[in-house]
Amino acid sequence: MPADGLSALLDVAQQALVRVAADEGFNDPQFEVESGSGARDGFTSTLSRIIVREKDGSKELSLICKTSLDAFGGLMSWLFTTECYMYSTVLPALEDVATLEEPLPWPKCYHAFSDGDKPPYCMVLGDLRPDGFATCPRRDALDAAQCKQVLRQIGRFHGAGLALKHLRPEAFQSMRQWRHIAGNTYDTPEMRTLMAPFQAAIAKCKISEQLAERFPSGDTLAALDKIFSMYAEDLLSVMCPGAEEGSTIIHSDCHTMNVLFQYSGTSR
Repeated sequence: MPADGLSALLDVAQQALVRVAADEGFNDPQFEVESGSGARDGFTSTLSRIIVREKDGSKELSLICKTSLDAFGGLMSWLFTTECYMYSTVLPALEDVATLEEPLPWPKCYHAFSDGDKPPYCMVLGDLRPDGFATCPRRDALDAAQCKQVLRQIGRFHGAGLALKHLRPEAFQSMRQWRHIAGNTYDTPEMRTLMAPFQAAIAKCKISEQLAERFPSGDTLAALDKIFSMYAEDLLSVMCPGAEEGSTIIHSDCHTMNVLFQYSGTSR
């Protein structure tokens, strides 16, 4: 029998949420579920927002439950396992080695499962919406304050990765080679076939046209255009962190819909 309120979710999600509730000290949990995805969201997963409440009203916990989608020839499930690995292994190591203090640049992970023979897989994260966090409207450009905050938090992430690389090189090397150890790398003929439509779309973007107003001429525009062209032509070869000086773990899908900003009234 599914726990109260969870019957609409897949079994893997129901089991994960019951386990999280028990781990967090709920004795008689009640679950309230609503969709967590908006229009055009959810390429790798289906999102649900969960509120766990003790039956006597003494405590509650807000969660995001993600279950993988088996789409694009299995590509989305495969990418979902990477996200699980990041939350279950990489981010805890970064928090530890760099002694990062809250608020962290990412939500708390309560559960990450991607070890089964086949999907769906499941991950449970803390829901930051009750603390005033939200995404920006999809078509709105970020302002200067938002860009500065994104760079500050990405800097903490990159810096923690460098600390891990230099202070715990064996752990960093293991993470860098994780896909190779699992026998499933980014740069394979199969992945190139799957990613071909994405690379074709990227190649159609003319970065020089977008940056010409900011950099009307000179070496800067030419250098940026060259880097972007190389990326669009050979996306997969740069997907794993190298061993070179300065190489670190990065966010490979950093766009506005993957960033949460904290708002308080009219301020942010």
